[in-house]
Order: sequence, then C-alpha cells, then structure tokens
Amino acid sequence: MEDLGYAAQVLANPDGSVQYKTDSNKDNVDGEPAANDSCSRSSGLADIEVVYTAMLQNPKNIDQSDQIARCFVKHGVVDAPFSGDDYEKAMKDLAKGGEPPWDMSSPDYFTCTSAPAG
Repeated sequence: MEDLGYAAQVLANPDGSVQYKTDSNKDNVDGEPAANDSCSRSSGLADIEVVYTAMLQNPKNIDQSDQIARCFVKHGVVDAPFSGDDYEKAMKDLAKGGEPPWDMSSPDYFTCTSAPAG
C-alpha cells in the first residue's frame, strides 16, 4: 500500500482476519479499495487470510452449517433438534423470500454466523 502512496496500518481482528486503516486525508480515497485489492492479490494475502481465518475459527474443519446449527441451539436462537441440513434448507428458503426460523436481529444470530465455534 505504501508503494502506491497509502500509509496503511494493519489491525488484527479476534477472528484472525485483518483490516487496514489508511490515511483518510489522501486525495485519492476512491482508488484506495482498488489498491488494497491489488496488493492483497499480488502478495497472496487474500488466499492466506481465508485459510488462516478458517483455521482459527474452525480448527477441526467441522462443516460450517453444522457448527452454526449447534451454536443456534446452544444460544437458544432455534429450538432443538436443529441440524446443519436444517440450517442449509432455511437459508435456501430465505433466498427464495421465505422467513427464517430465527430472529435475524438477535445478537446471538450474528455471533453464530460470524464465529460459530464461540
């Protein structure tokens, strides 16, 4: 990023992903996302970040739908029994305009979908 004229600071998130804080006073703010994308791809960071985050969030490589379903039940977002297959079916129904069997505004919904092992 610095080679492209952006002073960047790397901020690590608890889930293993990173964010970049750049100089917001830069004249070319519109070019910043493209510069970030270019640097991430050319350095290999984009691919590494995905793998690293997955390893931190799911070290046993458990099916994510199963993990989310277990988290939903654990936190009372849905009633048991509720499986990964149930979650996938609900997501397909939701994509078609259906209603999910959980409250999407619930903080536990966001916790379970962003860090289901938590």
